[in-house]
Amino acid sequence: LVIDRTGDLLRASPKVLAGAIGEGAAVRLIQLAQGLDDRTVTPDADPKSISQEETFATDLTDRDELHGHLVRQANSVAARLRAHGLRARTVHLKVRYGNFQTLSRSWTSPRPFDDGHEILGAADELFSKIPIEDGVRLIGVGLSSLDAGVREEQLTLDSMIDDGGVDREL
Repeated sequence: LVIDRTGDLLRASPKVLAGAIGEGAAVRLIQLAQGLDDRTVTPDADPKSISQEETFATDLTDRDELHGHLVRQANSVAARLRAHGLRARTVHLKVRYGNFQTLSRSWTSPRPFDDGHEILGAADELFSKIPIEDGVRLIGVGLSSLDAGVREEQLTLDSMIDDGGVDREL
């Protein structure tokens, strides 16, 4: 009995499947293959991590081209982070070569962030130390150590000017 795909499971004899893995497990697998599952799904739960990666049709060796992908990914994960009202402390970089060897590097900040420029800066720093001469097949940026901390807002001149008769126009 060889089962590689859900369709194989659905075509298998329940009796043969039960003989191989036990009746209870066989019934449960068949139910799951049919989409029958009573477990609660919580799609609105805060994510534990946020990431984006891209696989290329050919191996890339141009650092500037790969940097362009990092820019888009850093901005994308930053936007998703802010959409969830979260901030991160750790940036992850994932690089997979054409031979499927995968390198992962990470950096953790002493303070939380949600800015694409900060994420890109950390990803670029990690990327600068990774060899790419043999060609990169996949690159990705991820964030973890997420929390819903209060964002430190930068003060503007308007917010600092006292309304007590101060002329705001220069």
